[in-house]
Amino acid sequence: MDDDEKPESLTLYSWEQDIVRSWETLEEDETGKIKDLSSFERSRVKRKRKNTQQNVRRGLIRFLVLILDLSREAKETDVKPSRGEVCLSCAQKFLYSYFNENPISQLAVVVLRDGVAEKLSSMGSNPRQHSEVVKNANQKGFYGNCSLQNGLDVALSLLHSIPSYGSREVLILYNSISSCDPGDIRQTIEKLEKERIRCNVIGMAAELYILKYLAARTHGSYFVCMNESHLLELLEDFVVPSALIENNTKTALVRMGFPTLKAYKEPKVCLNDKVLRNQVFVCPRCECCYGEIPIECVLCGLILVSSSQLARSYHHLFPVANFHELEEDKYKQSHFQPNYCFACKGTFPFEGSEYFVCPNCQNIFCGICDIFIHDGLNNCPGCEIRPENRIASQTDFS
Repeated sequence: MDDDEKPESLTLYSWEQDIVRSWETLEEDETGKIKDLSSFERSRVKRKRKNTQQNVRRGLIRFLVLILDLSREAKETDVKPSRGEVCLSCAQKFLYSYFNENPISQLAVVVLRDGVAEKLSSMGSNPRQHSEVVKNANQKGFYGNCSLQNGLDVALSLLHSIPSYGSREVLILYNSISSCDPGDIRQTIEKLEKERIRCNVIGMAAELYILKYLAARTHGSYFVCMNESHLLELLEDFVVPSALIENNTKTALVRMGFPTLKAYKEPKVCLNDKVLRNQVFVCPRCECCYGEIPIECVLCGLILVSSSQLARSYHHLFPVANFHELEEDKYKQSHFQPNYCFACKGTFPFEGSEYFVCPNCQNIFCGICDIFIHDGLNNCPGCEIRPENRIASQTDFS
C-alpha cells in the first residue's frame, strides 16, 4: 500500500489522533448508579445561574470588538483540529448568541496575523455579515507573528467615537504565547483604561502576564480554556451584559424610532448596503429606506429598532428570580403541593425530575422548565397570571 493510499488514522502519530474516550463522560452517584447526563447538565446551569449578579446596572447597548489571533501559533493541534479552527468555529457560535441576547448592540471583528491587525468588519448589528467574514478568515491561512498592541490600537480607534451611553468592550481570543509589538504596549493599555474600555481575554495556550495585566487594568476578565467545550462555556459568560463599573458610562436618554415595513411596486435603494429592494423599513423621521434593523439612520441619526428587539435587550436589567430547589423528601411530605409541573403539566415523579419553587408565586416547576424560564422565556408563567400583574399590564396599555 502506498503512503498516499493509507488512511488518515495511519498517517498520524498516536498523540496527533483525536481519541474519543466515551467512558470518561460516565459518572456514578452515591449508590453506584450511572448519573443522567441531562440532569447533570441542568445542575451545572443551575449552579452557574446562582452566581449571576442581580439588581446591578448593565449596559443595554453594547459595542464590542472581537479580536481573533490567527498567527502561526493557531496551527497548533493540541486542540483538534487546530487552535485556529476551534477559535473560528466557537467565534461563529458566539456571534449568533451575542446578537440573540443583545439585538440592539453592535460588534466588529479584527484578526491578528503577520504582525498587523486587520479589520474584517465594521461596527454593525448584522450577525450574518460578521459570521461570513469569520467563516472565511482562515482562507489566508495562519502565519506570522501576533501583535497584541496593533490589535488594541485598532479596537481603540473603533470604540473612541462611541457615544457615552454605550458600553465599550473588547473580547480577545488569543492563541499565541508571545506578542511582537512595535512600541510600548503599556501605553496602549493606559489609553484603554483612560477611555474606560473593558478588555476580556480568553487564552488558548499558557497564561501570559501581559494578558493578565491588560484584563486587570481595564476591569476585565482573563481565562485560559482547556478544550473546545470549555471555550464555548467561557464565551457564553460574555453573552449577557456585564455589570457596569461605577462612573464607567453616563446615564442618558437615547432617542429610538420604530420603523414601518412597507412594500413598494418600484424598488427602493437601501442606504445600509445600496441594494434595491421592494420591501424596506422606512425611518419615521426622515423616511429613509433600510433593508434591515436595528440600525442607526445615516441621515437623521435616529436608532431604528423593533419592539421585540428592545424587549429582548431589556430583560437583562430585570432577570427572573432564582427558583429555590425543593428536596424530594420534603415535596412528598407536603400533601398540599400539586403532583405536576405548573408550566409543562408533567406529572411528578418522572425520569430526571427535579422540584423548583418560585419565591414569588410559590408555584412548582420541573428542572427542564426551570432552565427554559431563566434562559429562554425570561418570564415566570405563574407570576404573569397573577391578578395584580394582569391589572398592571392592562393599566400600562390603556
